[in-house]
Amino acid sequence: MNENLKRMFNSIDRESRKRIALEQSWKFNYSRHTIPEQSFKTIALLANCSVEEVKEYFEFDLNGVENSDDFLIEGSRESSSTHLQRKPCYISPYDRFDACISCLPSSEEQCRFQKFRVFEQFFPDNFCPKVRFSSNNKPLPNFTYNDIISSDENDQYILETIAPAFQNILLKEHYHLKTLKNVIIRRILESDLRHLCDHCVTTIFSGYWMCSFCGTEICLDCYDEWNDLSRSRCKKGRVHKKDKYFPITRLTLHDVQNLLDSVSNVISNKNDKINENWSRSFTLQTKWIDGEMNIDQFQYMWRLGIPFMISGFYEKLTHRLWTPKYFSNQFGEAICSCIDVVTKTSRKLKVGDFFAGFSYSSQNEKSYSPCLKIKDWPPNEDFAKAFPLHFNDFMFALPFKKYTHRNGAFNLASRLPPKTNPPDLGPKMYNAYGSTDEVGGKGTTNLHLDMTDAVNIMTYATPFEQRSKYEQQFSHAAVWDIYKMDDLPSLCKFLRKVAREQEIIIDHPIHDQCFYLDKSLRKRLLKEYGIRGVRIYQNPGDVVFVPAGCAHQVCNYTSCIKVALDFVSPEGVERSYKITRQFRTLMSDHKRKEDILQLSNVLFHTWITITYKTDLQNSKGFFDKIKNWFS
Repeated sequence: MNENLKRMFNSIDRESRKRIALEQSWKFNYSRHTIPEQSFKTIALLANCSVEEVKEYFEFDLNGVENSDDFLIEGSRESSSTHLQRKPCYISPYDRFDACISCLPSSEEQCRFQKFRVFEQFFPDNFCPKVRFSSNNKPLPNFTYNDIISSDENDQYILETIAPAFQNILLKEHYHLKTLKNVIIRRILESDLRHLCDHCVTTIFSGYWMCSFCGTEICLDCYDEWNDLSRSRCKKGRVHKKDKYFPITRLTLHDVQNLLDSVSNVISNKNDKINENWSRSFTLQTKWIDGEMNIDQFQYMWRLGIPFMISGFYEKLTHRLWTPKYFSNQFGEAICSCIDVVTKTSRKLKVGDFFAGFSYSSQNEKSYSPCLKIKDWPPNEDFAKAFPLHFNDFMFALPFKKYTHRNGAFNLASRLPPKTNPPDLGPKMYNAYGSTDEVGGKGTTNLHLDMTDAVNIMTYATPFEQRSKYEQQFSHAAVWDIYKMDDLPSLCKFLRKVAREQEIIIDHPIHDQCFYLDKSLRKRLLKEYGIRGVRIYQNPGDVVFVPAGCAHQVCNYTSCIKVALDFVSPEGVERSYKITRQFRTLMSDHKRKEDILQLSNVLFHTWITITYKTDLQNSKGFFDKIKNWFS
């Protein structure tokens, strides 16, 4: 083994070291003219492991005899037999042919051609044998689902509400299968990871296209939008054109047709008449008090995409858990990443030092002090594990738990199997000093929107008597400006004009999160486009609900601690679907581009778990039914 490999081995664990040693030893030291047993001994010596481990790694029989097809393409005889690629592209003998993008340097993904690419009619002097890709009829994997308590009435409401959005997804899949049924290849991926389009980074539900040379995978939308036939959409600098791609699907035409029939049946039997009492008795107010709003009123507001706030939850919180003193005492030595709201710069601080600044704000009568915030705390850890006491306290205080809790019946994210890499929807803590929304003010959180619904509760604000004279001008701790989804086109048009005036280069005026609408900009927006946001003032114990797709910004008037989480409601899936499609058109390096929600998968698993709810209680009966349907 060369010196570079030895140096690399010093920085990795033993199992990774052995794996790389095996692969590199086989690639560089296997002789095609030696008998396998001798090669195994050589590799075992180089990899510092046993001959049995080598044989097990390369899937050879322990008696030293090769599997009959394993090295057919290494042979010297002419053959019309086929050979299925058994190993990654960088392992001999496959290193002689086109490698997939997952086997190129710096990639950590699994090989895309392994157990999929088939070589045919190999000749000794031919380095470009005929290649095809194997189709299989494996059933879908047995999914394990969360325990969700839901009534038949609730389930029927969910199906009726999500049916139109799910139908749009299925119709595209159906067209893909119907038009290509004679050439399409079926493939069941073994990995539980999210399957994303290499171009737009949107979740691939079932159908997609793959480049036969490098394995680049693009979704149905990207393929349909590919009008410039000379332009390559392969990765890693390769130039492979559209005619090199072939169609793949996870579900069969029979599968998708069954789903479509089920969805169409729900839509045709749906009672479209909204409760007549709703329009007469339900008030579309944006400020409520705990106990005033019932579940019917919530669903009515949410279906219309109207943001609102409910007050009166402060006494449900354990106050001592949410003070700066508590966090300083318990986590004071931990390092956190803080953002200066004004300069947009980031700095590392001890948690104790950050919370010590809660007594001072950027509007302090003394010289300027930075307006700092810790966003998404903890950044890379489950809130429930990092702060179990706070998690339980927060979840207990939240209203409408069927929507906001992780296993709530109306939180569709709970329908995803745990092993399918579900999205991290929080909770997350947002801690920030005071700022201003007056002319020239930068607020605390810039204007942005999310593809999921969100709920936010303020758990702490600096007591009024401890605030600076500037902060005491305000009777509230924070203010929200929330804009309805219907206002987005005009809002974007206005912000693009502002960007040109300020000579700011943007990709998307809202998704870039580069604007805070201060008093002067809000006044201009109303005058030029007639748009006035919903203005909500928040204090400790106030819960703000923001529907998916509603652009919003926040300004703390004093130092505050808030906790927020996302959820996926049946009423919000249409809006989530539209925002997902917006995100996929962003530039390739945009921080909001990746489809974390995977809405198509959420809808699929919601549909089958509700449709086969009775069978799901008996797992064997459920999966027998699923296999009969998806076969």
